[in-house]
Amino acid sequence: MCNSHIPHAYMVATSMPTHRFHVLAWGISRPVPENVTVLKNDEWKDMEFDAAIDASWDVPTFSAKAGRKVFLMHCHHFNGEESLAFSTCDRFVTVSGHKRASLMWKSLDPKVSVIPFGFCGTQWPIRSNRSRVKVGMMYSNVRGDKEIEEYWLKISNGFNPISIGWNNPESLGSIAGENWDHQKQLMDEIAVGVNPVVGETIGMSPMEMMVMGIPVVTACSPEPWEWGFSGWNCFLSRNGPFESVDWIRDKIRFLLDYPDVADSIGMAGRQTILNRFPLLETGKMWERVLFE
Repeated sequence: MCNSHIPHAYMVATSMPTHRFHVLAWGISRPVPENVTVLKNDEWKDMEFDAAIDASWDVPTFSAKAGRKVFLMHCHHFNGEESLAFSTCDRFVTVSGHKRASLMWKSLDPKVSVIPFGFCGTQWPIRSNRSRVKVGMMYSNVRGDKEIEEYWLKISNGFNPISIGWNNPESLGSIAGENWDHQKQLMDEIAVGVNPVVGETIGMSPMEMMVMGIPVVTACSPEPWEWGFSGWNCFLSRNGPFESVDWIRDKIRFLLDYPDVADSIGMAGRQTILNRFPLLETGKMWERVLFE
């Protein structure tokens, strides 16, 4: 039974195609894989599962009859909910080494594992649009967060911006994909991807842009330092987001002015993600956590 962040749930399910998953809900951001069943109402109450996976402890997932309960930590900070989950779950999974380190002494507990996101080239085809001119940000749920809105407007001023995400304001040039295929079509229009890194983030968006061959410019954040090599597979600032506005704008302008360099960096980024984070290897890690 799995009911987490939908893109992550999709990734987990497709990484283990021979296993059957049941979820409490599903959204439009990803298609429902063949090995996933979306449960209706309270069907889960009468079922037994080998394991339950979720990123929030106070949900029906962990009330289900499950042989093993696995908490998936997305956030940066080890808060009260994560503390409760840590003390009562069977396995505790983080998505990066940095997030594991945030557990401090608990990171040494054998129940803790790092399972990064996994990617497959067939799921994420390389972008095909050669007339790209847009500067894109992938960031959801920005509406109401004036800090991120103002930050993005400063970065994208004078460019041709597009913000791909759900629940984002029109003032950011926001477009929400009608489904996953439409979202990838929107991403295909991006010439340069920007990772704003303001507030809480799980680090998936820059990896999704990179795996499509989009050159990414990112402010300093712990996760990109685990896979980014500035000037080769991305541009990675050494400073925080608000100190990096001018630097990010300079790098955007450079990549727009030199499309061949942009393509080279984009391809290096794609190969980095596919080589370091293969989907099937992610599946093997999950199988060890769930069944060993």
